[in-house]
Amino acid sequence: MLGPSERELTLQTLLAPALMAAKGYGTTEVEQIYDRVLALAQQVEDFPRVFPVLVGVGAFHVVRGKYLTAHEVATQLLRVAESEQDPGLLVEAHAFMGVVAFYRGEFTTASAQLEHSMALYDPQQHQVHAMQYGQDPWVACCSYLAWTLWCLGYPDQAQERSREAITAAQTLHHPMSLAFALGLATILQNVCRDPRAGYDRAEELIALASEHGLPYWVAQGEVARGRALVQSGRAKEGLAQIQQTMQVRRDQDGLGGRPSFVLLAEAYEATGEAEAGLQALAEAQATAKSSGERFSEAEVYRLKGELLLMQESENQRAKGKNDQSPTPNPQAEAEAEACYHKAIEIARHQQAEDYPRL
Repeated sequence: MLGPSERELTLQTLLAPALMAAKGYGTTEVEQIYDRVLALAQQVEDFPRVFPVLVGVGAFHVVRGKYLTAHEVATQLLRVAESEQDPGLLVEAHAFMGVVAFYRGEFTTASAQLEHSMALYDPQQHQVHAMQYGQDPWVACCSYLAWTLWCLGYPDQAQERSREAITAAQTLHHPMSLAFALGLATILQNVCRDPRAGYDRAEELIALASEHGLPYWVAQGEVARGRALVQSGRAKEGLAQIQQTMQVRRDQDGLGGRPSFVLLAEAYEATGEAEAGLQALAEAQATAKSSGERFSEAEVYRLKGELLLMQESENQRAKGKNDQSPTPNPQAEAEAEACYHKAIEIARHQQAEDYPRL
């Protein structure tokens, strides 16, 4: 017979994924449940049974941008899964390790871990994970693998994997899994600079997420749609949408920043607002320094170089109004060049064929 702590643990374990879907991955309500579950797990000392919630704890930290903590959780998950030699636990542990590796900019490790999880996945046994963990692990891995492959310089393979993830999610008839696949597909179209496809995928995601009450994915779709508008030449409209969605998320769960600061800087570049763009990148770098996030690090430096040159051009035009022969600023050009070299250095270290425009 289960004791009080074990009964509460069972109920909280069931509640966590449902609340995550209804409220979002990183809300304070989800955080409170996970804090309570971890305390209960310590009391009953049954980590295999609480494994799904530990995955949720890790996902919470990923969404919050706490990648160092997420890596610790991933390591613990893999240790538990290996000690139990449970294929189902191993599927989830390798999947989560791959996701964390991606955000830390470890793209080859991410690819290997995600593919390992997919190879262990048995549709007959593991489709129930969609209900246990919030989304199907094969769909999640395939979606992240698509993004990872693009970062490694394989755009065609990335698109193919993204389509596979969406098709697999559609056959499951599980809204969260399909939202997951569509959410990462919109990002992939954004980074591939296909505004039409990005806009269409974003609209599809927003419609699905709105219908099924998935606020996190509604917001993701709105940001992706705004980015598609920026890329299609409707920069001011797209910038306004990104800013509005960031503010809503900031008010709801404090998640209005990373990695949207980089997207915000990109939009500012398109509207010719160099100073605002550089400020957004400074915020992105500050949060990345404390979080361990490196997947967009090369793009931050590339974009910073672009904005520094734009800012210098603006300064030269302003000087030209009063001076027929304004003097160029070699220091600004040198700083921009240093940013480009840093972007290339980071991309090479991450073994990326072409540094990602994320």
